[in-house]
Amino acid sequence: MIQTGWDPDAFINAVEEHGITCSFMVPIQLQQILSDEHFDAGKLSSLRKIACSGAIIPPDLVHEIAAKLPLVRFVNHYGQSETGPVCTLRPDDPRDKAATIGRPAIGVELRLVDGAGNDVPQGEPGEIIVRGPFLMDGYFENPEETGLYFRGEDGWGWTGDLATADEEGFLTLVGRSKDMIISGGINIYPREVEIALEKHQAVRDCTVFGIPDEKWGEALCAYVVVDVDVVGDGSVHGAVTEETIIAHCTEHLARFKRPKIVRFVAQIPKTPSGKVQKPVLRAAFLAEIGLG
Repeated sequence: MIQTGWDPDAFINAVEEHGITCSFMVPIQLQQILSDEHFDAGKLSSLRKIACSGAIIPPDLVHEIAAKLPLVRFVNHYGQSETGPVCTLRPDDPRDKAATIGRPAIGVELRLVDGAGNDVPQGEPGEIIVRGPFLMDGYFENPEETGLYFRGEDGWGWTGDLATADEEGFLTLVGRSKDMIISGGINIYPREVEIALEKHQAVRDCTVFGIPDEKWGEALCAYVVVDVDVVGDGSVHGAVTEETIIAHCTEHLARFKRPKIVRFVAQIPKTPSGKVQKPVLRAAFLAEIGLG
């Protein structure tokens, strides 16, 4: 069944009416289903599997689906239009790996490398490059972009995504290479800061990007959406302030990785697939403060 338009209530009713057992969706759709005021696990009792892709999935969302739909096997796919799925977080993977994108799928060659193509040490950020028969042949009538993506004749596709790998091979995304922030000569990966922000019980959604800074070259700006269920009416007051959010980050990150500015917003604009357009947000912020 393919819906012509997205509506969480309509989806829930369709699952109940047709006995749907498997669904594929982007994270924002899953989030809307679980937080819908009419959410009823009984209406979704036929579901046995949900696959998700298109954007980073907060670990809290992974835990939430396990709590609200315990019989559903949840699969998180990571990939690109150029590759298809290359990494998978499977239902039987440990729940403490919920912040990761899983491990490489069968048939996928994957490495994390520096700018020169050298493998990075375990735990260090590197660009994800992949190789295999699943890769595109190239961009249509665009040999220049194709050459930038493959960077040679050895078949490795350079995704532009940065990640770290733990001792078990689980990968954690830390951002896009073009989104990397250089503050005081040190590389800071936005996703690492976003993961720290997501650990705060009042943070429902967030994103981090770099802004100009006279002293450090770049500083971090965080946009945060607070959880209405936690703070009551959704307003920013009491324990949920810019200062307490920054203090929270200090508990989980080195001091130089803390956001300099925290903006509380009602929502973070995203593409239909749930991806945050950081360059657009950054440009709007700079225009607002007169630097655009």
